[in-house]
Amino acid sequence: MRALLDIPTRVQLGRGALERVGLELAAMGARKVTIVTEEGAEPLGDRVAESVRRAGGAVAGLRACGALDEGCLEAVARDSAGCDAIVAVSGWIAASAAMHTCDRLGLELVTVAVPPSFSSSLAVAPVPPRGVLAARRPAKQPALALFDPSLFEAVPRDQVVAEVALLAMKGSAMSRLNALAGRLARDALEELRAALARSEPERLAFSALLAALSVRVGARGLAPSALAWALHALLGVDPFKAELSIFPAWLSELAKRVGEAGAPPLAPDDVELARRAVEGLAPPSLGQLGVKAAKVDLVVECAWTYWRYDVEADPVIEDKWDLRELLRASL
Repeated sequence: MRALLDIPTRVQLGRGALERVGLELAAMGARKVTIVTEEGAEPLGDRVAESVRRAGGAVAGLRACGALDEGCLEAVARDSAGCDAIVAVSGWIAASAAMHTCDRLGLELVTVAVPPSFSSSLAVAPVPPRGVLAARRPAKQPALALFDPSLFEAVPRDQVVAEVALLAMKGSAMSRLNALAGRLARDALEELRAALARSEPERLAFSALLAALSVRVGARGLAPSALAWALHALLGVDPFKAELSIFPAWLSELAKRVGEAGAPPLAPDDVELARRAVEGLAPPSLGQLGVKAAKVDLVVECAWTYWRYDVEADPVIEDKWDLRELLRASL
């Protein structure tokens, strides 16, 4: 059995996260901050800004990003000049832009998990900007990550359930390399079952936190993530939506390996729970996201070249052909 835990981030679960950000920043000694959100999430950024000002801090800028590209990163860097910290509120675009910028400028980072793509608040490394092909490397980790059940209540439950299931299956698939990832994944699924049975938003948020931690501990993206990053870098496809599109085909292959020697210790009912969760969300296919069959070989070559470390950790992928078939099955 192998296990590794390396999480410098302090994680808080509880209601009122946005209103506590200002006090948390003050306790960290961060007096001037930039807030990064995504288009459509500006009201959440406004609440954080008000919290910062009530605690005696200053807000240098509130940037709502619509895409993760070099223009976005330059804008966030300009806003953050002379700041002590960045607060990322919302999903993968905000979290990745903040991580890239904090790494570049040496600033502190605070993340507020907001579905969809809430797991970005605890990611090991940011999503590469569009047009950038480079192996992922660990970047600036948040000093604090906040999970507020009220933010999970504000989105359709099917979205949260599907993401929890995806993350938990990935955590389970990593268990052969890190037993702790598998244990956290199993606990996430148990909490998810309880949350669904009793309609408890606090337990749903807790299951989301456990699932995100399982992938954070596992520290690998596996094949779905590698393909999603390649699709974003090359074609500008939303990597979160792409990964959900790939998940059904990947889960089908993972289910075939249940009980095999060397396979992840997955229970059939866990696989079935994940399958139902994805069916309930009904994510679009990659074809519906605009990916053409003619681009398959290019995307596979990119994922295999730049994120092979993640691909080779995946129990359902043995070679580049398997990766290609997984992508084709997701069109």
